[in-house]
Amino acid sequence: NTHNYEKQLRSLGFHDIQQNTRAVISPLGLDIWVPHADVAIEHHDLWSHLDYCGYDRREHAKKQQMCGVLGIRLLQFFSDEWCDKRHICESIVSHALGRSRSVGARECIVVKLDEKEAHFFFEKNHLAGHVRCSMALGLKHGEDIIAAVSFRQPFHKKHKAAGLIELARAA
Repeated sequence: NTHNYEKQLRSLGFHDIQQNTRAVISPLGLDIWVPHADVAIEHHDLWSHLDYCGYDRREHAKKQQMCGVLGIRLLQFFSDEWCDKRHICESIVSHALGRSRSVGARECIVVKLDEKEAHFFFEKNHLAGHVRCSMALGLKHGEDIIAAVSFRQPFHKKHKAAGLIELARAA
């Protein structure tokens, strides 16, 4: 529910929050909009997003596009993501609002992650968790991995035949 988001935003020092507004991307609405930061948040409950409930699958993309045109970063979370991986959702929101710690690239080194390290990092830091990959690289700051990417063979035969690899995860 939007109360949880509002509470987090206020704790980060954002008080110019508008809830359930249709003034920004009319006629569509936004659950939460933070005008000062040009960030909006949509909370999607799973029940109302079922096809037989009259849900239009294109609505998420349409809102994303309309916000993009206005320079608004739209964050969209499903209720199970907020419940099961709340710390990741909160981290994404904090970063979008400019409240995350910045680390200079020159202070870091690139390291190859083994399967266990990659699995642990993505489960802890990516909403979709870990996925099988052929290689993973991490950005290490001191003893901590602070970012990672993983790559895999493409699913489409034409890309696989061309010798391409695809980005599987980034966090």
